[in-house]
Amino acid sequence: MYGSLVLARTLTAGEIARFSSQVMVPLEIRLVDDPDNDPDIVAAVPIGAPTEMGGPPDDMAANREVTTDLGAPPPLDMGAGLGSVVDLESDETGIGYAALWGIDGDAIAILAVEVPRLALSVGLSTRRFTTLGVMASFVVLGGAFLLFIDRRVLVPTSRLTRDIVRIGREKDAGQRMSVRGRDELAVLGDNINGMLESIEGSQVALEESEARFHNLFETSRDPI
Repeated sequence: MYGSLVLARTLTAGEIARFSSQVMVPLEIRLVDDPDNDPDIVAAVPIGAPTEMGGPPDDMAANREVTTDLGAPPPLDMGAGLGSVVDLESDETGIGYAALWGIDGDAIAILAVEVPRLALSVGLSTRRFTTLGVMASFVVLGGAFLLFIDRRVLVPTSRLTRDIVRIGREKDAGQRMSVRGRDELAVLGDNINGMLESIEGSQVALEESEARFHNLFETSRDPI
């Protein structure tokens, strides 16, 4: 002859807190008719139809009956097919609710388990770090590009403009542009220096021609 032995103990607030600390998950158990329950949660948790919603089967009582079968009777399964709902409270945590069934087949309490949403938290953290990394990369690349433009374009252009203004103000074709590098601005500076050299040569030739003409005029006996 076989039967089922049911062991029970009173669940006080202290016992629930101790069990919560052992499993390292915040737990809370409230009676179904507790006035502090959230009506939306009570309505969502499957407590109305135990058999259909996954609660204890109707033949649970048969497990407690004495049987003459030589084999052992099937054990009590208080959580077989237990239905539950999940409330995603925030991006960091979620709360799962499930009904706790009595041995008579009626829902007597609601179990609330608060668990961290680790996968979502890691995903959000990864996304934040990725976004910050991309933004930092853009800042670094933008700064490097501006520095390149300043050294390769703006500074040589400013130097070239300053030399042109100086030569034009002094009207001295013997001066030359300061040329550095081999880029387009350097080629432009070389061309300007070549033009200044041609102008200087023309001026020297003109001065020599004037000097010869003046000497010829001074030494001529019959000036016109």
